[in-house]
Amino acid sequence: MRLGTRSILAAAAPALALGNFGRIPFIELGGRPGAISLLDFALLPLWLLLALTLPGGRRRWRFDAVSKGLLLFLAVAAFTTLLAAPRWDLGMGAWVGSAAFLVRWAMYAGYFLLIVTDPDAEREGEIAWQRFNVVLVVIACFGLFQVVFIPDIGPKMSALTNIPADPQGRRLVSTLFDPQIAGGLLAFGLLFVIARAAEGLPVHRGQLLLLSVALVLTLSRSAILGFLAGIGVIVLARGVPSGLRRLAFGGAALLLPLLPLLLPFAAEFNKLRVDASAVQRLIPWLRSLQLLVDHPVLGVGFNFVSHAQRAYGWRQVGGSDVSMDGGLLFIAVMTGVVGLAAFVGMLIAFWRVARRTWRAASVPPPQRAFAVGAVAATVAIVIQSFFTNTLLGTWLMLPMWLAWGRVVATAQRLRTTAVAGVALLVIFLTGCDPCAGVANCGGPERRVLTGTIISRSTDEPVAGLKVEAEGRIAVTNTVGRWVLELPAGSPTVDVRVGGDSGYVASNVAVSPVQLTGDATELGVWFDRPYFGYIMGFTFRDVMVADPDVRFELDPDLGGGEIVSTAAGGGYRFFAGAAPAAGPVRGTFTVSHPSIGTRRFEGATLVADYALRVANIREWFKVDGTYRYGGNVIDRGSYAASPGTTITFQRTGGLELTQNTVVTTSREGGFFTFDIEPLGRGRVVGDLTFAPPNGRAPYVYRDYVLTTYDSSNVRNLGLFAHGEAWVWVFEVRRAADSSAVTWTPFEFVRTGGLALQFGDVLTGTSNGSGRLLVWSPVPDTGSVTGTLTMRPEGRAPVTVGSFTLRTVAADTQNFAGVQFIPLP
Repeated sequence: MRLGTRSILAAAAPALALGNFGRIPFIELGGRPGAISLLDFALLPLWLLLALTLPGGRRRWRFDAVSKGLLLFLAVAAFTTLLAAPRWDLGMGAWVGSAAFLVRWAMYAGYFLLIVTDPDAEREGEIAWQRFNVVLVVIACFGLFQVVFIPDIGPKMSALTNIPADPQGRRLVSTLFDPQIAGGLLAFGLLFVIARAAEGLPVHRGQLLLLSVALVLTLSRSAILGFLAGIGVIVLARGVPSGLRRLAFGGAALLLPLLPLLLPFAAEFNKLRVDASAVQRLIPWLRSLQLLVDHPVLGVGFNFVSHAQRAYGWRQVGGSDVSMDGGLLFIAVMTGVVGLAAFVGMLIAFWRVARRTWRAASVPPPQRAFAVGAVAATVAIVIQSFFTNTLLGTWLMLPMWLAWGRVVATAQRLRTTAVAGVALLVIFLTGCDPCAGVANCGGPERRVLTGTIISRSTDEPVAGLKVEAEGRIAVTNTVGRWVLELPAGSPTVDVRVGGDSGYVASNVAVSPVQLTGDATELGVWFDRPYFGYIMGFTFRDVMVADPDVRFELDPDLGGGEIVSTAAGGGYRFFAGAAPAAGPVRGTFTVSHPSIGTRRFEGATLVADYALRVANIREWFKVDGTYRYGGNVIDRGSYAASPGTTITFQRTGGLELTQNTVVTTSREGGFFTFDIEPLGRGRVVGDLTFAPPNGRAPYVYRDYVLTTYDSSNVRNLGLFAHGEAWVWVFEVRRAADSSAVTWTPFEFVRTGGLALQFGDVLTGTSNGSGRLLVWSPVPDTGSVTGTLTMRPEGRAPVTVGSFTLRTVAADTQNFAGVQFIPLP
């Protein structure tokens, strides 16, 4: 078989379909187990082909904006990789083990080069995508078979593939053994099918149904969220044509009858509420932010997050400490704001290329649909990767680079066609007859706006007022009229009235004109923004007749107060000047003998500038009960704590109808309680958690409850009572005070509280000579034990005997610096 684009992609397709079945246990690099897959092996002929054809000119690489962004990001990532070794005190093996990931990422980018440098790029890209669609069907079909006949396939295959996999029951994981990766891959391909429907092209309904059902059965919230974001991109790009509406109605008709089966299936995996899996992702995000604050410019190094975490003394979270979730945030942690800017610049460059493609009338509908689908699928990956790192995963990199390459190749052909078209247009225009001044011979296209300005206080025309847009200025005449002429350009403009002390009307629609006298009439505007509202207020679903109502502007908007007047029938009327056009924040104060006085912070009224009838607003509720919930655990054992008494005692903020609320946690440590504030805003109080075993309660002081408008339970997160046993030692050599790094240790309990992990705790010191000993404990108290260092090839060295107390905090406790006689 001849080595070419088609043969290489023909080899990659079955490797992608096999997924982790094709994973081959490999060597260890830097103490970290590695593995390669059949998909990785397909990179060898790919780069062999590029090495043979690019230097000789048989393939040409045009350095478009996407290619420049790719090279810039690779340069930044490589530089951060070089800096990582001395920063984290790494040996050659550990450095090579982490740097290999950058090499793999760069090699997968070769699929982009394979497509864009092919002499027949569009044809080869189309064939490649046909193969990818077949792969998706295979993955979906095997996934359905696996759901029915092979539940928990991942753990069953762990010994063969060297992949630690969590039990997933009957969730669809297919050949990838991971519902997030499988869901991301299915959502990626499904968005291209929907983009074709939005373009009015025929789609294979069987494929659409198969991929949709498979995606739902993954129960991957991150993949479905990314998929919905991709749908939003398609709607923004192409609107909601009839083909897309039919798909939506068909999908709803199919889904609704299946909800009684799907909802219990999802609830079985805790996918209908905030569970420990969702809350646990907060820890990597917070750690990522801390690392980014400490290393903002160039990050911690590409794929050196694990070493950074160990250096910070952080414990493993989830199934691995190698990386963190976060997508673009993770990229920022690894390569800093410089690398993030380069990566985002590459994404923006691709979006511009794709947008230029789908807007070009000369591009056939299938290529336009593909460009829309490529942007939608890329957005889906970016959104999903915030929760699980699919953005840098090999399984999704391959289809992403193929899609990008096909779109860029189409855009390059479009640019060549456009150059020829411009030449023909110049010839045509220079040969046109001179204009004779008749009606059908218009001038160049332009945008003309006109309107009238009147005073808000007197309703009289305002003369001499400045109106400007896009750097052009007009001045109102004696009757308040103004005319502003702009060259051809955007269909919307921002219009400023009254100079710097006036206001801005944003995104004003304007139609292009050619004939003299044509203009976009904007009507009558005021010289300053204003409120004009008619509102009604209810308490316990009954209208409050003529309450005293005031609206106070927030201090950062200049303050001030608008007092309402009676509008008849119990309604109130608001009218007055506003500091700016658009939404304006403030606080409602509603007073009436039957309800007292209630304050509602964060209320919003929209200030207008055009002459219109006053807005009639929906009823404003001046009462409301807010429900809060969370989970409580025992800090010592990390187990859920049912039967804990939770007390909220208000200490500040909004008044409550009942300032003390008491509840008890239920099974799983979950608790809820209700408050009824006299308004909307912030309530401050003390949250006290009293354990059921009679131990001392734990208090979270000055806890803030925000009473935002929602009918859902407001999740407060995870709380803990009791004390935890978590201690950090720092071990140094007595001779020169150098840190004893990467050395095994052993802590043997000799007395005190029992340790849930057993009487012997083992581990390894990090690059700073720090080591962590911790274990869940049954009660509050102390643990006595002996700490011993066990350097390889040398006799063990006893650090000492220590008595370590439990502490009522969620942080690690420092046991001090210990010096040992170690050469």
